[in-house]
Amino acid sequence: MRRTDVLERCRLAAEAIMQLPPQEWAGWICWMMEAMGEPRDEDRRLAEDVLADIERDLKQRLETGRW
Repeated sequence: MRRTDVLERCRLAAEAIMQLPPQEWAGWICWMMEAMGEPRDEDRRLAEDVLADIERDLKQRLETGRW
């Protein structure tokens, strides 16, 4: 699958989630991340790094008023 295909599917998923009440968004985002699969032991560190990156970006967006 090409990167553009993945981005388009992510955009469609985000649009679908935005149709739900905002209080349900977090649950669906967590579900999507879980659906990507439980990382194998050798991938666990990579998964932790990705989650740390997401956390850092969310905090920065909140601190700078981007949301």
